[in-house]
Amino acid sequence: MVPEVSQYGYDPSLISYLQKDDKSIPLGSFTILKRGPKLYWYFNLSKGENRLIYLCSTDDDGEERSSFLNSIKILKRKQSGDTNPKKRKRLTELVDDHSEHLLLEGRSTRRGTERSINTIYSKRTYLNRFRNYVSQHPVSLSVVTKTSFRGYFDGFIDHLIDQDFSKTTIRQTLTTVIQFLDSLTDSDGTKPIITSHPISRKWVRERVDLPRSIEDHPSFYKRQNYIELVDTITRECRNIWKVYLETKVIPNPSKSVYFTSLLQLIYGFRIGEVFRCYLDEEIKDRFHNGKQGYSFLIKDDESEGWFFEVYFKKRHGIVFVDFRIYSWTEPPSTVSFINKKEMGGHFQTNIIDVMRKLFSTNRFLVRSDLVKFYQW
Repeated sequence: MVPEVSQYGYDPSLISYLQKDDKSIPLGSFTILKRGPKLYWYFNLSKGENRLIYLCSTDDDGEERSSFLNSIKILKRKQSGDTNPKKRKRLTELVDDHSEHLLLEGRSTRRGTERSINTIYSKRTYLNRFRNYVSQHPVSLSVVTKTSFRGYFDGFIDHLIDQDFSKTTIRQTLTTVIQFLDSLTDSDGTKPIITSHPISRKWVRERVDLPRSIEDHPSFYKRQNYIELVDTITRECRNIWKVYLETKVIPNPSKSVYFTSLLQLIYGFRIGEVFRCYLDEEIKDRFHNGKQGYSFLIKDDESEGWFFEVYFKKRHGIVFVDFRIYSWTEPPSTVSFINKKEMGGHFQTNIIDVMRKLFSTNRFLVRSDLVKFYQW
């Protein structure tokens, strides 16, 4: 490796994890080569033909934390054979693309891929039933956008019923296919594959007699409900911090439920990632037994924020936490905070700094024996 690699985010321990434990990238080595005035990431396979694989420029972080992490993402995509599905027109090919994308997600270490590999394989099975039906009853992609496509989909529903699948299996199959159709309308900054389709969950439920217990219940999962819940928990966190600043009395550890819930709602953490979070990497190296997933904290002094480095369920991710708790009483000098008081504002303390002060042990961000309080 050339000396420049460290400044672009190179992490040998992450490579070892991805190759030996997660097995999501092949054996080989990352290297930086100079082409003209610029530097570029390459991957050199340990064996085979055409071993040197171009990845990206060292200036291209691809919205990742570093260009090195971006190069890993590109390597995974190239190894999976992923190509641009938007150049294709046949519906069966788009189904194949989506199926391969699911498989890539199941093998990914990227933060936010929450589904297990078993769930991924089940969804691929459900999706394959639709692919087989489309192969036997070809339909053009242009028809998918029209109301008449409901008649075609009715035929697919009848086909599933004729196969004597259980109602649960039919429901899961139809849900997976609708998710696939929805994905065709998603835009990643370019033109979506289709603008819309007429197959909604409500329309499907009107045609299939599904048990009420397994129907979708979307009433709670509304944006307004989410906003109100975040607002309620934020106020509670602010009040807990306020009382401490005024009394200097550490709150009951059970109060940490509000802070952990806020991290889950805003940043999408699993609860295990929060209560298995070590205070720093050195503590993790000293005490982690290697049998469970874990995360640890990295302070970002420039932004007064914290990075969560997460290794959980064979996935790796980095999440930046910048949420701040406001107060009108100045925090103690042992806590890092931002002073906006002189500008007519208030004191701002990162939620992780607050949790470290109020709830942390000598190892973890919160007490892991309090899991019962998180199941509310």
